[in-house]
Amino acid sequence: MFMGEFTHAVDAKGRVSVPSDLRDVLRGVYGDDRFVVTHGFEGRCLRAYPVNEWKALSDRINAQAATPGTNSIELMQFRRLIYSKARTYPIDKVGRVLIADEHRAHTGIDQQVLFNGNGNFIELWEPTTYEAFQAPLLAPNALQNILASLPNLGL
Repeated sequence: MFMGEFTHAVDAKGRVSVPSDLRDVLRGVYGDDRFVVTHGFEGRCLRAYPVNEWKALSDRINAQAATPGTNSIELMQFRRLIYSKARTYPIDKVGRVLIADEHRAHTGIDQQVLFNGNGNFIELWEPTTYEAFQAPLLAPNALQNILASLPNLGL
C-alpha cells in the first residue's frame, strides 16, 4: 500500500527520484518497476498506478462500457481523458522517472514534485498547488464533516 507524502527535486531534464518507500512497495507488492501515469481526477495532479492496478482499472472501465445501457457520454469522455493522457513511466537504474512535458505542463510541476501515497495509486502534485488544494481539508471540523458523510468506514 502506498502511503506518505514526499517532496523531491526535479532536474533540468524533468527527471525526479521516486521516494524509496514508494519504490519498495512497487517492487515488493507489484513486482514491477513501472507506473502508468495519467491526469488526476481532482485538481491539477497526476495519478500513477502500478501496471497491475492500471489493468484492473481498465478492466472495470471496459466491463462498465460493455454493460447494456451504461455506455454513456460521461463514460466515453472519462475513457477518452484517462487513456489519451496515459503514459508508462519506467523507473531507471538510479530510481528516477522522467515526467513527460505534457504532464508537467498540466500540473505546473517545475522544480519539485510532491508524491502523495493513496493506497493502490500515487498522486504527483506541484507542492504549492497541493497545499492550496488540501487547505480546506485542514480547516477545523473539516475531517469530522467528511467522516460524517462516510459512516460505513466505522471511524
